[in-house]
Amino acid sequence: MGRIFLSIISNPTIDYILLPNGEKIVRPGGPPTFSILYKEKLGFNPTLIGKIASSDISFFYKIYGEKLNDLIISLCSQKFYLLYKKTGERIAIPYNKCSLPDRHSVIEKISQNNFDAIIWNPTIISTLRDIELIETLSTEYKVYVDVQGIARSPQYVYHFFKLLHKKKIDFLHGSLDEVTLICEKIGLKDLSQCFRVLSAKEKLLTNGPHEAIIYCENKKSKIFPPENINALENTGAGDVLLLSYVTYRQEHDCLTSAKLSINMATEHVKQLAKYGFSKILQQVKV
Repeated sequence: MGRIFLSIISNPTIDYILLPNGEKIVRPGGPPTFSILYKEKLGFNPTLIGKIASSDISFFYKIYGEKLNDLIISLCSQKFYLLYKKTGERIAIPYNKCSLPDRHSVIEKISQNNFDAIIWNPTIISTLRDIELIETLSTEYKVYVDVQGIARSPQYVYHFFKLLHKKKIDFLHGSLDEVTLICEKIGLKDLSQCFRVLSAKEKLLTNGPHEAIIYCENKKSKIFPPENINALENTGAGDVLLLSYVTYRQEHDCLTSAKLSINMATEHVKQLAKYGFSKILQQVKV
């Protein structure tokens, strides 16, 4: 598979993590971070479109290196408290919310490059303009969407559904918990019905170590992760899955891409359980 070029529209985050064993960790996170960590393993060149505060540049530099130059320096860095339960459940609480770069800045940066695909994956929605970017971009580009930011921003759910009715995006991913929250907000308790309403050419619904469902090529298929990992945390698994799917989809059909991406996300969690995040930084980044 040849190297592909991706645009990642999302703000990097500073995560304050509390694990069930009482361990406290502060580290960089968000889709931009995992795109840097997995770019060599998956074989893509990421261009990051997001914001970061000048006061936090040194915090991200060791991981991001020259890719920091892709980001827009602002007064805001996105921050989260991530609380993990013994069951593996994660509670994400926003500590500081930042909007995505404005439409003009995004279009200007994208027009300077020839991207194979665009990933829209904000970890939380700050303004309606964040969502409207999908409509702007999907007119000319393949856009892959993760709903984690929508699930954490219930006040924007209706706007999101309205946009999907106007423009069918290429791919949509959500976890069972995220999609359930979104469905409840619009009064749909039947999950299968709600996922059909989430208009996209291809849709992947995941449920941690349990079976996933992919809707594509006019059929529904089930996919089972290769193993059930007993891990204290799964930070980044959804981001790794989406990055993997977009990369594999350039050469494979949707079902094969979904299987490969779930395998990659499972391996990511396995590495977290075995080595911890600091070791992943050493092993994955090239």
